[in-house]
Amino acid sequence: MSAEDPETVKKMFEGKSAYFDSPSCGFSEKASIRIGCNTYMPACDGDEIVKHGFMYFSLSKSENNELRKIMKKYGADTRKAI
Repeated sequence: MSAEDPETVKKMFEGKSAYFDSPSCGFSEKASIRIGCNTYMPACDGDEIVKHGFMYFSLSKSENNELRKIMKKYGADTRKAI
C-alpha cells in the first residue's frame, strides 16, 4: 500500500464502537485488510459494516466508499469475494 492508504484506513476504523450481531451480509478473507494481527472484513454486499473477529462496526457511507476504493486499488473487490 502507499504510505497514505494505511493511515487513512486506520483513522477510518479508529474509535468505532464494536457490537455483537449476526448480519445477513457475507464476509470474506479474500477481501480483507490486515493491520498487525487483526483482520477486518468489509461486508461483501456493499453495506457499511466491517467484521472484526466476532464483532462488527459500522462506517459512514463516505468512509465505506473510500475503503472500497482503496481496497479495489490493490485488487480486493468485496463484491467478487464470495
